[in-house]
Amino acid sequence: MDVERIPFVVEGSEGEPIRADLRLAGGPAPRPVVVLCHGFKGFKDWGAWPDFCSRLAAEGFASIAFNFSHGGLGEHQEKYERLDLFRRDTWSKQVADLRLLLAALREGRAPRREALDPERVGLLGHSRGGGVVILVAPEERGVRAVAGLAAIAEASRFPAEARERAMREGAYPVLNSRTGEWMPVGREFFEDLETNGERLSILGAASRLAVPLLLVHGTADEAVPFEDAGVIAAAAPHGLATVAPIEGAGHTFGVRHPYGGPAPDMERAFEATRAFLLRHLSPRCDASSA
Repeated sequence: MDVERIPFVVEGSEGEPIRADLRLAGGPAPRPVVVLCHGFKGFKDWGAWPDFCSRLAAEGFASIAFNFSHGGLGEHQEKYERLDLFRRDTWSKQVADLRLLLAALREGRAPRREALDPERVGLLGHSRGGGVVILVAPEERGVRAVAGLAAIAEASRFPAEARERAMREGAYPVLNSRTGEWMPVGREFFEDLETNGERLSILGAASRLAVPLLLVHGTADEAVPFEDAGVIAAAAPHGLATVAPIEGAGHTFGVRHPYGGPAPDMERAFEATRAFLLRHLSPRCDASSA
């Protein structure tokens, strides 16, 4: 099935652009919407994400992937041309970005608005993006399902010396192993966590969820321990959370960038996510019972 990609831009935190791609295939309208949030040092076109979104579109969803406004990418969208923005990024800005994107969807400011159902939205996030979608979901009325791929259980994951160095020097450098670049995590990131720690509690947000939550996690994740999935699931209201372990999978489910084609672990992650979203958001389901 042919899938159309429609780029669009929404104003994000501090007026910086959120660059997004809507993917649609043929089918009945309006369609439920799945929004994908990338992780730390990630971006919407990383690895398998375009293929992931296209395949969701072929299943009858409208899929949207976007770059956070302060993710550090410029207009080329795969190069870190704006490390000044990356330095100023915070959890609060990423939460605000997702909420601004959902507001644009709800208010009809996204393209092909007649094809989109803002009252049937699924949020999907990888790694830090998995934490962002959990933080946002309890506050957004149209969200019907949430899925985290290798989602983190705590917003504050840096060692104490990272905060100390950022406070002393203005930023803490983090190596991007893919590009070899040192990327600055600024003082503002740590100040945000200290000021808004309770509001940025992923487990606290999980406890307030009123919609189904899926946690797909590799048992050999080298970046975010598999145990994080169980911790988040335990925080959610009884019966809402499901953990889908991918045996032996790492943090990116066997995929690298640039994308080299399907990987077995990512295929298993996709299938678990696809089945979950079809169950709770499918156009074939009555929206009132989703």
